Formats: sequence, C-alpha cells, structure tokens
Amino acid sequence: MKKILFVLTTLSLSAFAKCCYCEACEKSFNTLPQDLTVISVLDLTDKDLNEITQGKYSNTAIEFSNKTTLPISFFLKGDLINLEKDNSGEITVQKTFYARFVKDGLTLSLDLVEWKPFLEFITGDISIALKVNDNQPSLIFGAKTNKRL
Repeated sequence: MKKILFVLTTLSLSAFAKCCYCEACEKSFNTLPQDLTVISVLDLTDKDLNEITQGKYSNTAIEFSNKTTLPISFFLKGDLINLEKDNSGEITVQKTFYARFVKDGLTLSLDLVEWKPFLEFITGDISIALKVNDNQPSLIFGAKTNKRL
C-alpha cells in the first residue's frame, strides 16, 4: 500500500515535466547555509520541475507551504480496474514540508536539515470500500498519510 502512495506521488510530481533549463533555480531565492536553494512549489514552471526531478539541481528544495492548495488528479489504470472518468479535486498542505530529488530519488524534510526517502518520511493507509446508496453500489478509495515518527 505504501508503494502505491510512493508511485502516485512520484508520478504526480514528475508528470508535468518538459524542459532542460531551470529558470527558477537561476532566480535569486533564499539560499541556506548548506548551499541549499528553496523554491516555492507555486513558483515552479514545467521546465523547472523537469530539471529538478531529473536530479540536475539536487541542491534545490521545493517548498510545500502550510495552507497551500493544489489541484490533484487521480487515475486508475490496469487490467483489473480502470477509472473511466478523470476525478479531479484539490489538496491542502497541512504542514510545511520540502522535497528534493537527489541521485537516490525523492527525499522529504520538515526542517531542511534531516532528509528522508519517501517511504521513511510518510506512513499511512490506503482503503477501498464498497458502498450502496439508493440501490446503487459505488467504490470509495481513500488514503491517510502522516509524517513517520
């Protein structure tokens, strides 16, 4: 189940990429003592994201600030279940966190000091339920994610 969350997050973060030059990285952002540059997720372009996810700017952290609202799309594809309609909505960041792409992949942090891979940073559960309303069955998919202690 945790692998599904990792795949969904990785796909979501990397699905927007199409470039080879990080414009946001060239701008004058707050550079931290350990030579780490922080860029708000709201300031990223498709081009920037592609460069960062390819690991070209491993000293760049993407900030997901508390109360930031981002659109989200969900999909299911496969030989067992296939989602026929795009089910889009929004997510709201509950606690500021940072993401970096380094040679080993996606790492996350709350304080820009301690960085952990996705599965060591986040824990949670995925649930699937069958519900019947007005004699109409439906499937409910859910996920609960928390910072791993």
